[in-house]
Formats: sequence, structure tokens, C-alpha cells
Amino acid sequence: MKILYVEDNRLDSDLTRRELKKSAPDFIMDTVTTQRDALSALENKRDYDLVLSDMRLPDGDGLAILTHIRGRGLLVAVVIITGQGDEETAVAALKAGAQDYVVKRDGYRDHLPLILQKALECYREASIRSSQPLRVLYAEPNASDVDLTKRHLTNFAPHISLEAVSNAPDVLQLISDQHHEHSCDAILLDYRLPGMNALEILKELRQVRKSDLPIILITGQGDEEVAVQALKLGTTDYVVKSPGYLYKIPSVLESAVHSAQLVREHRTVTQLKRQNELILNSAGEGIVGLDLAGNHTFVNPAAAGMLGYESSEMIGLHSHSLWHHTKIDGSHYHEEACTIYAACREGVVRHNQEDLFWKKDGTGFPVEFSLTPICEGDRLLGSVLTFRDITERKQAEEQLQDTLESLRKAVGATIQVMVSAVETRDPYTAGHQVRSSNLARAIAVEMELPQDKIDAIRMSGAIHDIGKMAVPAEILSKPTKLSELEFSLIKEHARRGYEILKDVESSWPLAEIVYEHHERMDGSGYPRNLKGEEICIEARILSVADVVEAMASHRPYRPGLGIDRALEEIENNRGIFYDNTVADACLRLFREKGFKLEGTQL
Repeated sequence: MKILYVEDNRLDSDLTRRELKKSAPDFIMDTVTTQRDALSALENKRDYDLVLSDMRLPDGDGLAILTHIRGRGLLVAVVIITGQGDEETAVAALKAGAQDYVVKRDGYRDHLPLILQKALECYREASIRSSQPLRVLYAEPNASDVDLTKRHLTNFAPHISLEAVSNAPDVLQLISDQHHEHSCDAILLDYRLPGMNALEILKELRQVRKSDLPIILITGQGDEEVAVQALKLGTTDYVVKSPGYLYKIPSVLESAVHSAQLVREHRTVTQLKRQNELILNSAGEGIVGLDLAGNHTFVNPAAAGMLGYESSEMIGLHSHSLWHHTKIDGSHYHEEACTIYAACREGVVRHNQEDLFWKKDGTGFPVEFSLTPICEGDRLLGSVLTFRDITERKQAEEQLQDTLESLRKAVGATIQVMVSAVETRDPYTAGHQVRSSNLARAIAVEMELPQDKIDAIRMSGAIHDIGKMAVPAEILSKPTKLSELEFSLIKEHARRGYEILKDVESSWPLAEIVYEHHERMDGSGYPRNLKGEEICIEARILSVADVVEAMASHRPYRPGLGIDRALEEIENNRGIFYDNTVADACLRLFREKGFKLEGTQL
């Protein structure tokens, strides 16, 4: 930081220079002793960051230097040094645009580096703000004062634009227009206005209309008591019409507008915080904030209610020991093994996890929870846990499983009746179905299909030829080659089986599997010439099992061809008639795992 130090007391000057050299070696300081030398230095060397000036100088004062700097638009921060008992003058300097002041009392030099650094930062922030245009409603009955103020701002603060009115009704009329109010950043209000004085206008704007626009009162000399009353009524600041007062107006306006913005931002943040609290407290899900140690930092009413506590009694307590201390089997859940606690420490995201939480009264209940880390930049601060009680869902799932199990048993009993009916009419078909079903199930297991599909294949396999009940028995058991008509009747059994099963209530697609078990991958099968993925996987498996069992076993019109011949058929037509994956699984079962075509029971 480059500093111009204006001080006529040589001793003070030397002590200050030595102190700054020791405590702030990066500060570069030029020293002058008079106002004249200071102004000359500023004109000839315009690279100073800050002017540190004593208030009283042999040929002038610090205020004059400040006025010169602001009048010339020099981009320099200013700090005024004053003696004890002269603080009122220092405050005037602040209003005229100084960034700070220092009172010469014991030890003041110890704080000087920090004061100067903050003053420069404050000035730079204010410079950024001053680059933004300010729109000001100026209420002034004296036309010459209006003209003088406008010309001054044009020269020294061109970012400030004035809209002038001459009486109180015009002020109130313009402010009553909401559109106009939002196009105005501040009000510059002369005390003596026709119609109403400034205090009455202040009451109307602040107390009746609840306006939060910054209002700066301009008073004449001797009206300081009025200014104090105005401050009580809500004026943001005031300026006394004393010599050089126009130089104070820009900084006072900028400061007032900036302060109002900060107040609005604080109000907005407070409102958002309140809204967030209302949202969190109104949420039906339990919401818990946890620090890195797993202690509660926030507990919403829903979470506290589900756990049987008041929110206030949970804050600061450890989550694991409070509601996650015991496993489902009743054994102790060690903190080191706790997945929630580990996720808090490591910042791991967990979604839709199921677990058991424990209430204050010692009863447990099932929950579904999610855990999300809270971070500030790269720093992990904690986690937020959301959870909900899923007791009713678990009970509904258990009831559903019981219902499905009952349905499966009912379907199984129905299928067994169908198998018995087929066996009574055609023992050969019944044995073929059972063996095909067992092989199809083994293929599905080898392919690692879900249990639900394995069960569907086993059940449909046991009745896949149920449609043959519509075929005359003499055709089914005919020992000689079938005629074309007889074979066409046989081929109808897939469709007939579908018609029989389509209205059977089941969690498995039994009718569709039976309908498609004679389809082939290349579309050459029947009855609908489906191909590839158009055929469901259960039917593709059943078709392979059906062919293997039929070829390997005895038929009414020929002896069995043997398992080797059957496997050769599958291998040769793999990818043509039969699904590649299904064919490979079938071949592995027989050639590598020793599967046998046996059994007449499901």
C-alpha cells in the first residue's frame, strides 16, 4: 500500500513511520507537513492508495485535502487523524467521504496498520458501488439549489441522477406509484417544503406507507435538533447546508443506499431461513442433521415424534446410542460397524436404505432412510438424514406375500388337477410334461434367472400340453405316422392350451408360455410364427426342454432316439430354432453336470 502521510508534528511523524516500518513493512510512505505540499504531491504523483492526514495543519486542515480529493475524483482512500475532543470534526470528515478516522490517544499507532488496511478495502468496495447508477428523488423548493446540486453531481458524481420536485404532495404522489418507487433508490429531502415539513413526510412514508427507501434529510444550519427528531422517525442520515456540503452528498447517498441494501438482504435471508425452518418442521419425513461425530445438530418435529423424543432433548446427543444401538436380531450394534455413522464420517451418500430405528420407549420400527453429506467447498461438515416409518408398508408387503403364496398354492392345486386329468386320459403326455418341466426348471436355474421366472417355467412346463385334451385320444396314441389332417389337429394344442389357461388368475404368464412353446427363433414355429425376442424367455427355455424330452423318450409311433441324438439336435440348430443361451445351458447340464431325464413328479 502506498500512503501519503500529512503531519506537521515531526515527532508524531517519525514515531508513526517507525511503527509502520516495523509492523507493516509492505507499506510505502511519503511524508509532507502542509496542506499545500499534500495537494502538490497528489497532483504530481497520482499513484497513492491512501492519504493519512492530520486534521489541523499550519495552512489548512484535513477536510480541505479530503474535499480536494473528492472534488477532483482522485481514486484515493482517506483516513483523518484528530486529537481527543475533536471527534465531531472527524465524524464530519466521514460524511464528506473519509473512510475512517483515528484519535490520537495512547497506543493508537498499534492499531494503525489494521485501520489503514480496512479503510482501503472499504474505499475499494465503495468505488465498486459508486460505479452503479443511483436514482434519487430530490425534494427541494429552491430552484437554484436544485440547479447547483445537479451541476455538482454531474461534475463529481455523474453516476447519481436527480429527479427534482418542489413540494411535499409531489413526493407522496410519486412514492404512491409503486412502479416509480421501484425506479428510485433514495430520497433527498429538504426540511422546509411547501405543504408538509420533512418530519410529517417521514411519518407518512415510514409509519403509514411502510416505505423502506433510504431518506436523507437536508437541513439548514441551526436545525440540528430537527435532524435528531428525523433520525428518531426513521431518516437514514442527514446533511447540514454548511460550506462544502455538496461534497458530502454523494458519499452519504452511497452509504445510505448500501446500508438499505444490506438491511433488505438481511431481511430476505431471515425470511428464507424462516421459510426453510417452516418447511423442515412441516415435513412429514423425519429430518436429522448430524455432525462428523454423529451428534444431532438439528431434529425436525416429525423425526422427534417418530423416535418418541422432543427435538430439544436430542440436540447434541449421539445418534447411534440414541436410536441405532441394536440390530434386528436383538444383538448390540457396535458403533464401529454402524453404516450410518461411517457414512457421516466419510461423507458417503446413501439412498433408500432400509434399517431398524429404536424409540425412546425401547420399541423398534422399520425405516427407509437416505443420508446426504453437507459440504462447504471441499470441507465436510456433517450429514443430513431423512427417514420415514415403513411399518405399514412392511405389513402390507407381508400380507401381499401371504396372498401371493395362497394364490400360488391355489394355482399349483389347479395345475395338479389338470395334470391328473391329462394323466387319466393320456399317461404318455402326463409323463412327458413332468420330465419337460423338470428339465426346463434346471435350465432356468443354470441360467441364473430370478426365482419368479423359475417358478413360472416349472408350473407352465407341467401343463404345457394341456391343449391336447381337445385332441382325440386315438390320434394322440396312434402307433403309425399321422396324416396331414391329424398333425394339423395336434398343432392346435398350443392355442387350445392358451384358451384353457388365459382366465386362470396367476402371478405367472402361464397362458402365454404355453401359447409360445412351439415357436422357433427363425420364425418357423407355430402357431403365430414368432421369432427371436418376440418369444418370451420362459417359452424359449420350455421349447428346448420339450424337444430334448420328446426325442429322448419313447413315442407311441417310435422308440426313443436317446439323449445323445436329442442333444445333437439342439447343438446343430442352436441360434436357428433354439435360443443360443438356452441351448448352451441345456448342453452344459447334460455334458458337464450329469443331468438325467428322470421323474414323474413335479
